[in-house]
Amino acid sequence: MRIYRKTLSILLCCVTVMSFASAAAEDTTNEEPSSTADVSQSDPEGDAEEAAELQEVTVTGTRVETKTINQPADVRVVQEERLKRPGTKSAPQALSDVSGVKMNPRQEAATFTDLEVRGLSSNTTSGGNVLILLDGIPQRRLSFGGPYMGALPYDAISRMELVKGPMSSVYGRNALVGALQLFSDPGSPNQEFDVSLSYEYPTHTAHTGLKTSGPIGGTPTDGTRVSTYSLTGSFTWAEGWQPRNQAVKGDIYLHVDWHLTDKDTLTFLGGYFNTDEECVAPVFINKNGTLLPGFERDTNLAVPGQNSLGLQEYRLAVRYTRKWMKQIKTKATVSYWHGDTFWEVGRPGDAPGGTNTVVSRSASDRTFTENALFTELEMIASYDATSWLKGSLNLGASYEYATYDMKMVQITTEDALGQTGKYSSGLPIDWMTGEEPPRSTWRYSDETRRDTWEHDAGVFLRKQFAFMDRFFLHGGLRFDWFDRTQNIPATGDEAGQDGWALSPTVGLNVAILKMQNYKLNVYGNWGRGFSPIFRAVSNTEFADVEPEKSESFDVGVKTRLLGRMIEGSVVFFHLKRKDVVAYDASAEEWQNAGIWRVRGIETDWRYRPLKELELFAGYTWRQPVILESPTNPGVEGNRIPTISDHTFAGGLNWEVALGFGGGTEVRYVSGFYGNDANSFHLPEYVLWDAWVYYKWQDNLRVSLFIKNMLDSEYFSAVFGGVKNGSAFEGTPRSYGVSVEGHF
Repeated sequence: MRIYRKTLSILLCCVTVMSFASAAAEDTTNEEPSSTADVSQSDPEGDAEEAAELQEVTVTGTRVETKTINQPADVRVVQEERLKRPGTKSAPQALSDVSGVKMNPRQEAATFTDLEVRGLSSNTTSGGNVLILLDGIPQRRLSFGGPYMGALPYDAISRMELVKGPMSSVYGRNALVGALQLFSDPGSPNQEFDVSLSYEYPTHTAHTGLKTSGPIGGTPTDGTRVSTYSLTGSFTWAEGWQPRNQAVKGDIYLHVDWHLTDKDTLTFLGGYFNTDEECVAPVFINKNGTLLPGFERDTNLAVPGQNSLGLQEYRLAVRYTRKWMKQIKTKATVSYWHGDTFWEVGRPGDAPGGTNTVVSRSASDRTFTENALFTELEMIASYDATSWLKGSLNLGASYEYATYDMKMVQITTEDALGQTGKYSSGLPIDWMTGEEPPRSTWRYSDETRRDTWEHDAGVFLRKQFAFMDRFFLHGGLRFDWFDRTQNIPATGDEAGQDGWALSPTVGLNVAILKMQNYKLNVYGNWGRGFSPIFRAVSNTEFADVEPEKSESFDVGVKTRLLGRMIEGSVVFFHLKRKDVVAYDASAEEWQNAGIWRVRGIETDWRYRPLKELELFAGYTWRQPVILESPTNPGVEGNRIPTISDHTFAGGLNWEVALGFGGGTEVRYVSGFYGNDANSFHLPEYVLWDAWVYYKWQDNLRVSLFIKNMLDSEYFSAVFGGVKNGSAFEGTPRSYGVSVEGHF
């Protein structure tokens, strides 16, 4: 912790010095309403459509405020209305109607929640495929590569931006296929209070959320901006739908925007999260995606007390923003994150009797302690060279330092002959191999400990041009250097590895049709992403492997017709994940030994024939193929596991007279394979949700909702922890009620 205190003190001192120095500088330039330079905001038509369009500017894909229709990428903005749809509990659920996105939950209210974008994901978290940002700060973990998405302060979120395609040129590692940014509520100039209550059955999920926001120190009378705060807290209790499966979690999150002067702003962000839950366990299926004999859908093979998760997280961040003049602004961010995870893993428990029905898995008690320090300094400069040429420049650098200390007690076994193994008690049968290890008795090993620390430094440059307000050119380049060291305290053994990556991107958006009520833009982009891979081959050596990389290009069309009555997009994408790391058993080493390719078409449409009625639909076709796998040539040409070829989501929102309203959504997911060998397959499924509500003015809303009216027995995700086919059950048919108040 000494290095943390020293580094944090230096950075905070620097920020303080910058604050006083900038406050003393003379600058008579008036501040623009927009917080950042926008290369595409000018439109001489100035109609009502453009006013609505300005509400959908995004910063995640470009680092400057840019209209979504002018972005050279596939972008989706999720506003608070969608975030608060009845029954929605997490960021992935709020993206359920976006093409190319699929949620793979272990349990809706659980800490482990997965997000799949364009077919790439992992079974536990977002991992290195989709970078998650909270108020502009990357959420990364050394233990799993990405955040536990169920631990993010969802009730505090007022807006989300999803950008598809490699984002490493903007944010660095772990953005192979996209970036999802969550923005918390910065507060209101008026004192406000929000409360939400909900309950679902038969999952027995109860949730309470409270939020207060308002001005700091009252409303100023000298014309300066209003400083605001927002404080949000939530509590959730869920029993789940398997025996011995419960979750209790709570969080609190603070956002303060303190305007020191018209040009200087300090933003404070802080949060705490705590959960204690019994994790949902997978059930076992045959190669056709049906349960093995003797298993019920609510079977829980976890050993009592041996499939539990305890987690505590602390977040703290300070951002200083200085507007030096009309064209130049700087941002300095310092953030600290701490997480403690206690995870007990084990199987089997009360498995049914019979033959070929029991599977065992390695078991252990693990404790993770993680710390992370993230700092970033950025300069944004804009200019208007002429009335037809505008542009902006982003230049910056970031540094991350993280530690990961793991303590583990491995539960080993000893059979009647005195031979030891890593599997738990029982008669394990694998229907793929027919292997039957002998019965055994649990024995606990001595505690082992591993300390890991990592440094990541990056510099980036992004340039934007707007020609005649019709041609929007974006380009960027980022260089990252990373270093990881691993130490075994018991022996003093130490292993280290470092590397670097260069991430370029370029995109062009052209406004083909630009009229008062009709707009048509075409765009294309190309970019690269990367994610470092560290594989320890011994206590003193890491495998010599390069970072996994992604390379993709998009070609798309965006349109808005009849004054935004119709909005739509169609995009063709071609994505390769290169240098996939795999173990070569013949060479007995880890290698960059694979190429995955996902290409397809995504389309989203919205139609508003009336102000009170919106119809929406999104469809995705994908072709996921394992192109190369030198370590396992037999899988070349197979489908990439867990990826569906077809997905569809469609529905409507309707607010009728007298405060009544409602909506419905139908989602279809085609079948997918569970492993590289494509030897077992999960079937397709269709989910149908519906909700109705009644609003008393804008102060109170009471909602009734139902989930999964059509298919209550589907499998949402594959579990890769054992050789057998195993999968997580999807949410059963459930009914709920929610009450929301705004005062």
